Amino acid sequence: MSKVKYNWEQVKQYLDVELKNGSANREKKHITLREFRDLVVSGQSLNQIAKTGVSKHISQFFSNLSQGKITLNKEDFIREYEEGRSLDEISKKYKVSRGDLTFLRQLYDIKRKGATYQKRKATEVPITQRQKEIIYGSLMGDAKKVSSNAVGFGQGRKQKFYLVWKYTEMDGIISKNSLKFTEYIDSRTGYKGENCRCYTHANSDLEEVIEQFYGGGEKEISMEILKNLTPLSIAVWFMDDGKTDWYHRTLKTKKRRTTECHIFCTDSFSLESCENIKKWFFDSYNIKCRIREQGLRKDGVTMKYRIVIEHESNDDFIAMIRPHTLPMFLYKIDYQEYLKWRK
Repeated sequence: MSKVKYNWEQVKQYLDVELKNGSANREKKHITLREFRDLVVSGQSLNQIAKTGVSKHISQFFSNLSQGKITLNKEDFIREYEEGRSLDEISKKYKVSRGDLTFLRQLYDIKRKGATYQKRKATEVPITQRQKEIIYGSLMGDAKKVSSNAVGFGQGRKQKFYLVWKYTEMDGIISKNSLKFTEYIDSRTGYKGENCRCYTHANSDLEEVIEQFYGGGEKEISMEILKNLTPLSIAVWFMDDGKTDWYHRTLKTKKRRTTECHIFCTDSFSLESCENIKKWFFDSYNIKCRIREQGLRKDGVTMKYRIVIEHESNDDFIAMIRPHTLPMFLYKIDYQEYLKWRK
């Protein structure tokens, strides 16, 4: 076997990658590309290497790879795989044997995706732009990661109809059996409450969004996330986690009108996330905010922070979100509605 056919420089980054033999060759001897190269350079043929107990399939793969016969690069492999194409389809398209493709997936360290994933990719419904805006706003607020590709929504009894609104808005990507209303009794206070929940199907579009929020483990807010927020997203975020201090008691007792204070309860976000939000509000909408310390988190050490809209930007902020605010939440943006809500 001529050494001239091999281009070892081209594959040097993979010389020491450990590959597993297929199930049919599980008992065969393991070998790295470096070991294969040394055997070939010493003059051994594929048949001679096989006689030492090495799987002929992995030897053939190393041979094809080192001779440049496999042209499918990692980026294209990932893209094809993420788009839901099976290994058989990729094999046919790039003229790579099914066996070589299995080893190539290992070499590129691409996580295996089974038949369920392939079926989901073939049948899933892309999220609409409106759904995307609502999802971003929800993840800024109360929504949570259910899995790497699904989002869960939750509210209490008073916001039950708000949850139903989200459930309806997510039509096509929501799990129809996920809408649940579960009553509970607080053992300490005797309060009778209700948990209202629903969650989406696994979805590739959601996977990208979730990765933005949870890529580092904890939910953090980057500029990459914020650039996806629209007035609808901000309204959803405010309906989820916003509140307004109307200073009602001051007005009632002292008969003195005070300027209301609109606040995002960003208690779980880091200071860096809050700084990003503050900068983004001003850069994108010319809305001024300040960051207010709000005591300590549950660990008793880490400070909590909230985003407060500066008084001079109140009118612009409310004008932006009012068209997207549901009637049940008008009490957060209109004092007269707040008075009705108090009753």
